[in-house]
Amino acid sequence: MRTPVVDRRGVPLMPCHPAKARRLLAQGKAHARWNKVGLFYIKLMWEQEPDNQPLAVGIDPGSTYEGYAIVGSQDTVLNLMAEAPTHVKEAVKVRRTLRRARRARRCRRRPARWRNRLVGHKRLPPSTRARWEAKARIVAHLQRIVPLTDVVVEATGAVPVLERAIELTKIGGTLMVYGMASAEDRLAVSPYEVFRRQLTIKGSFAQTHCFDRAIALLRSGRVRTDGILTHRFDLADWERGFELIASRHAGKVVLIP
Repeated sequence: MRTPVVDRRGVPLMPCHPAKARRLLAQGKAHARWNKVGLFYIKLMWEQEPDNQPLAVGIDPGSTYEGYAIVGSQDTVLNLMAEAPTHVKEAVKVRRTLRRARRARRCRRRPARWRNRLVGHKRLPPSTRARWEAKARIVAHLQRIVPLTDVVVEATGAVPVLERAIELTKIGGTLMVYGMASAEDRLAVSPYEVFRRQLTIKGSFAQTHCFDRAIALLRSGRVRTDGILTHRFDLADWERGFELIASRHAGKVVLIP
């Protein structure tokens, strides 16, 4: 693991070894800081031109917990786990109940709008939207302290998320459309924005040559799964694994044959 570093202007630099971070803090050459998601980083006392290596962030979605890993060309820079928003579905249910209860009251209120204006329009469920907006917020906070490679991967197949992904891609960035949408879906893209921000939009259809490389990375130890894989069970104890997943008290569960 590495410690994120920014210079005096707040420009993210390549993360350093924790021992070097402690030495800079002890010598008074840096200050300790924490960002809004609770990640520790150091801020240097001088300005420095960045000489960064490519860094990619990977997200492992889950029903209760989600794993984030920042990986460089040689090793894993940072691993973290965040709780996924699980309150939205219940909050929408409570709001619906309160609105229905108000309709029978004899009190001053606005005219009823029982004809939902969103009927017939494609949209993301509130719980799904909350989850992906939470992912976008966490990645945005990471970009402020870690020089992430400017690539956005859209893996949902939902048109609103893809439109949001185009907005998140920085100038000169690349957007990979990995999710499979319906053949009837249409995307509203501004050609001027693609031209002005020099965006590259790519598609990916299949994982023909990805599985062998992913297995090789796991075997070499370059990609750490600490915090992502929370439980391991023998194949005979598969019921315990499924019970943990159903109770939402586990991240990823692995069954070992």
